[in-house]
Amino acid sequence: MFDKIKQLNELRSNYKQLQKELEAEILEVNHKGVDVKLNGNMDILELKSNDKDDETIVKAINEASKQMKKVLEKKMRGRMGDLGFGL
Repeated sequence: MFDKIKQLNELRSNYKQLQKELEAEILEVNHKGVDVKLNGNMDILELKSNDKDDETIVKAINEASKQMKKVLEKKMRGRMGDLGFGL
C-alpha cells in the first residue's frame, strides 16, 4: 500500500515538473508566410501574418498545434517509461 502512495506522490511531483517544462517548450512554425509561436500549453505567444487571409492563418495555427502535439507526445512517452508504465 505504501508503494502505491509513494508512486502517486512521484506521479504528482513529475506532473508538476512536466507542467513547468511545457510552459518552457516553445515552437515556431512558418506556414505560407504566417509565423506562429506557441508554448507547450498550446498558448499562442506570437502571430505574424504579413497580410495573409484568415484561412492561411488558421492553417498555420493548426500546423503549429499539430507539431507541438508531436513534441509533447514524445516527452510524455519518455516520462511514462521512466515511471515504469512501459509506453
